[in-house]
Amino acid sequence: MNKFVLKIKERVLFAMINLKLFLKSIFAWNKVDIDENNKIEWYGKIKNARFRVKGEKNEIYFGRNSVIKNSKISIRGKNNRIIFDDNCAVRRMIVKFEGNNSVLRIGKNTTIEGIKIWMEEGKIEIGDNCILAYEIEMRNTDNHSIFFNGIKINPNKDIRIEDFVWIGARVMILKGSKVGKGSIVGAGSIVSGKFGENIILAGNPAKKIKENIKWEK
Repeated sequence: MNKFVLKIKERVLFAMINLKLFLKSIFAWNKVDIDENNKIEWYGKIKNARFRVKGEKNEIYFGRNSVIKNSKISIRGKNNRIIFDDNCAVRRMIVKFEGNNSVLRIGKNTTIEGIKIWMEEGKIEIGDNCILAYEIEMRNTDNHSIFFNGIKINPNKDIRIEDFVWIGARVMILKGSKVGKGSIVGAGSIVSGKFGENIILAGNPAKKIKENIKWEK
């Protein structure tokens, strides 16, 4: 074997070793199980996370300077998308997608300390500059279909949390809900319905208890 071939083999081996080190540094303590024809694109940091993506044409995007820790993401279906915009800081997130054509978006500069999200063929949007505390739950589905005379009577409904919303600990956001820009959701509330901007919601079910408010990070 000549010296040229040996040098090529050495360079290939060196590149493989460095690729493994690079991937280890990016996916520190992570577990990834992804079928072919799916895509993960990252520009931030991912630590102690698990990804399980089954199906095809599913995408997960992590924006610049985003940090995802101690989280689990599971997708089963096709044409689903999860988007973490720039400068997100997310911890203790559990996401489960079942079905097709769903979108979850976490806006830029948003902080989440702990959340569970259940998705089935729909959309959940969390806006920019939001603060979400811990043990929060969101779902755009009832998880089980209910039929009357052969017609499904509990369809999935989208959820929208607009920009600069503060959600307290142990809040549940049910399907079809909307929380307007600049609002606050009190701890332990159950939100079901659409609410306007710059208000405080609280209770079970959540109701408007104050309006024309402003809050600071």
